Amino acid sequence: MVKQFDLDADSIAKGTAFEEFIRKNIFTDSGYSIVEKTHNFEQNRKDFIESTNKPDYKFRHKKTNREFYVEAKYRTKFDQYKKVHVFKDGQYERYVTYNKPECPVFVAIGYEGSSSNPNSVSIIPINKATHPDIFKTKLEEYKLPSASEPIQDKRLNELFEDAFPTKKYFNNKAVWTSTAVLALFILLLLLNRNSATKGNTGINPELKLKGSIERYYQALENNNVEVLGYFINDKVERWYDKSNMNIESIKKETQAYFEKYPFHEFKIRWESFKFNELPNGDYNVSYNLDYRIKSSTRSTYKPFNLNTNYCLI
Repeated sequence: MVKQFDLDADSIAKGTAFEEFIRKNIFTDSGYSIVEKTHNFEQNRKDFIESTNKPDYKFRHKKTNREFYVEAKYRTKFDQYKKVHVFKDGQYERYVTYNKPECPVFVAIGYEGSSSNPNSVSIIPINKATHPDIFKTKLEEYKLPSASEPIQDKRLNELFEDAFPTKKYFNNKAVWTSTAVLALFILLLLLNRNSATKGNTGINPELKLKGSIERYYQALENNNVEVLGYFINDKVERWYDKSNMNIESIKKETQAYFEKYPFHEFKIRWESFKFNELPNGDYNVSYNLDYRIKSSTRSTYKPFNLNTNYCLI
């Protein structure tokens, strides 16, 4: 059971206002029925209702009878790194348990402007918002053309397809074989082991490594080139077909790649994750990685399946 009554009055008011905005402007009564709605703060303070742990709304599309959840989040502004903090501790993990092909979960994020009239709204499938902080680049990928325009049938179809694709994007037929392309994301460049282990005394080594790897791919998904210096050594023996590259050169080449393919998504197959500590204290790590890219919002994703094996030094 989850109980949280630590919100201040202003946060509660903004949250309620944005929930109402979503219903009146995005998922309107003309196209959507409300199947479920979580109880408000006052009701839960008197007697907590467990269904409040679910996302804010469960809608039914009137034309197709398709049902889906929507969790509404409003944020006033971006931080200095052009991102917003979306999920509190445990929220994401809780919402994911409700995410099913027959009833996916979406996060409606309003930002800037006011909670009752935000400048922009993005609707993101929960499995595409895997980090508590979401960068502006990710929000823009899922941004609605107008913050106050109802979701039309075509856009709803796209959201369902993005949440649970009917086409299997990641398959064994599409495997990268180019050493030049592999070098960017398989990390033959060698991740800096200090970023995975420093300052985490007492934590299971496997959890340290997984956390560092996950943060690395999160940064790549959000086109965050500057953070690469935290993960990658200052000098790399091999980068594409080049030798002894420094981090600044790597950043420049990565930025050029992101400009060509600004949309990319990663899915780590954690069930395939293996690691072992070498005699010198380094780690050998391997796992399977599903990856897809596209050059624009209208283009089709290109899928790849990668078998990664590298060293963290």
